Amino acid sequence: MSRFPKGTRTIGGNEGERIERCRRTLFETFSSYGYIPFFAPGLQLLESAWGKFPALFRKRLIPVYTPAGEACCLRADMTLAAVAYLSSHYSPQERPLRLCYAGPLYRAPIPPDTDFERIQFGAELLGWEGEGADVEITALLLRSLRRLGIHSPVVVLGHAGFLRECLAGLDRSVSAPLTRALLERRYEAYFSCLEESRLPKESRNRLSSIPRLRGTAVKTLDKAAPFSAIPFH
Repeated sequence: MSRFPKGTRTIGGNEGERIERCRRTLFETFSSYGYIPFFAPGLQLLESAWGKFPALFRKRLIPVYTPAGEACCLRADMTLAAVAYLSSHYSPQERPLRLCYAGPLYRAPIPPDTDFERIQFGAELLGWEGEGADVEITALLLRSLRRLGIHSPVVVLGHAGFLRECLAGLDRSVSAPLTRALLERRYEAYFSCLEESRLPKESRNRLSSIPRLRGTAVKTLDKAAPFSAIPFH
């Protein structure tokens, strides 16, 4: 009874109390603005989830069968479960819809990591495409962090469009390993693949610079603008 599956762990004591405080603070903050607490099932039907996940993400799913013989995977993504719930319980006229959640996710680990079980806290605002939706989520997140005693957080906003446009002009033999490294957040592998490629120096510089861009939105966009004018060969 003292052993647990490799890749999982029991959380208790002070760490357990901290996780519970985070969950309670998140729920209280977001619920006061109309977000409904959401608890997703631990399994997701493969037939429903498979086509909605990127190919590289599908390789990390952990398949299981239910006692009824249904092919499933352990819950690998909370957003997909939230969207499925909202689409089946609410009509389009009831949007925007707000959910907040906390719970474990299960994904095959990427070496050298060995843990396949992680706890995710999050919120979803669906059916509102305006800039105000991003502002609302970010503002409530910052309020939650302040309540937890984190008063100087750094919010990182990324946009995949720049790299997607750059990679679109590459041969698949080059773009595939670069994309895989980015999705797996293995930036050293990304830059190694780039150096080993036979791309022109100008193209390598472009692809190397964009992931490193940092700063305020306006200044960062100004830095990225010149790269969009450099053609691949």
